[in-house]
Amino acid sequence: DRVDLLVLIDLSVHNLTEEQVAEYKEVFMLFDKDQDGVLSFTELRTAMKALGQRPSEKNLLNMVRSVSEDKVYDTIEFNEFLQMMSKQEEEEINMEDLIEAFKFFDKDGLLTTDELRKIMKAKMSKKDLDGMVKEADDDNDAFINCKEFCSILCADVANEKGKKKKNKDNANTIEEESERSDTSRSGSTKTLSKG
Repeated sequence: DRVDLLVLIDLSVHNLTEEQVAEYKEVFMLFDKDQDGVLSFTELRTAMKALGQRPSEKNLLNMVRSVSEDKVYDTIEFNEFLQMMSKQEEEEINMEDLIEAFKFFDKDGLLTTDELRKIMKAKMSKKDLDGMVKEADDDNDAFINCKEFCSILCADVANEKGKKKKNKDNANTIEEESERSDTSRSGSTKTLSKG
């Protein structure tokens, strides 16, 4: 029997969209070989690779233990998996880690635009990739300075976090205004019914 995976956490608290949850659910179900609603540590490691993430075994174990109630076998249930992925997305991209990642692909601090396209092609649409290359290779010499590119990426992440916070603040303001409006309307109704 296949276990139905229900979302039991507040997605807004964990900054997860319905699309992200759907993607994570698909990956979770794909690698839950015995379909019991729980990923073993080995299954989780494979699922993370499928999501394009390759944390070290130690880091992955720490990530699991930060959300999992199973401290013996280090398994993870779907909602714990969502919490873990949410935490993973919240971690800031820092400059040193990005530069280190680029060193894996190129030793002299420069990437060709073709190398960047090969690296990113599976992760992005052609349109987004073209935009990234255009921004990264602003002098059109077909080379990308890794440090400059990493600083652009870090700035983009900071801007995106600011937008998310602003959107969340706007949503909270709208919700509060709606509640105030409802309260004032119910007060008006009571006054009218008394008269």
